[in-house]
Formats: sequence, C-alpha cells, structure tokens
Amino acid sequence: MYTLDIASAHPGRTLSVKSAPYLRLDRSTLRAGPADTAVANFNDYVWLFDHNYTSEIDITRPCLIRFVSPGQESPSYGPFPEIHIDGPAIFLGPRFEEVLARYDGEKHQWLACAEGKYYEAVVIDSA
Repeated sequence: MYTLDIASAHPGRTLSVKSAPYLRLDRSTLRAGPADTAVANFNDYVWLFDHNYTSEIDITRPCLIRFVSPGQESPSYGPFPEIHIDGPAIFLGPRFEEVLARYDGEKHQWLACAEGKYYEAVVIDSA
C-alpha cells in the first residue's frame, strides 16, 4: 500500500491508496493500479483529491520509477527511499533538490530530465 501525505494544505492528514502495487501519473491524473482508479487530478498548480487539495505530494515508500508511452518504455530509475511531487515536477534526493521529471502542460507529457525525452506517463512501482 502507498501512503500519500497531503502536505501543506492539510497538515497531519494522509490519504491512503489501498491495494495499489503501483501508482501512475497518466498525463495530469494520478491513478492507483492495476484498476487505474483516478486518485487525484492536477489542475492549475494543485492536486485535487475529491474535496481536498494540495500543491505537494510525498510518496514515503521505497519506489522505482519508469516512464512509458505506447510502444516505448524507459529503464527503471531507483530505488528511491521516497519522492516528492511538487506541482508538476518529481523531485528526489536527500533534500529533494534533484528533478527527475517535469510535466509539460502544453504537450500533455512528462519530460524525463535525465534522458531529455517525453513520455505520456510515469509509473511509480513499489521497490
């Protein structure tokens, strides 16, 4: 199970995604797999979880990350002890100073910063 900590907007509250072996950032929607249930949508610099919102999401479980588009898939990156999603970007590292990916709202795709390639989705697998 993944735990998503809803950061600054709602201190002390967490949202659990139950029975999800992976999470998928499918364009601007966060989905819990394998059912691909929509958990949150990114809109106007905030993530909307039903009636709650936040600009930041912390994934506090060890994870692997890969990028996918129809017919192509990147190698897995990680494992990372945790990642931080701040608005339209995924950060990692001891102080979350390293940018792994950025969402391009005009292209509706994720830029894998290390590769310089665009993909339609980011898959976050448990490590």
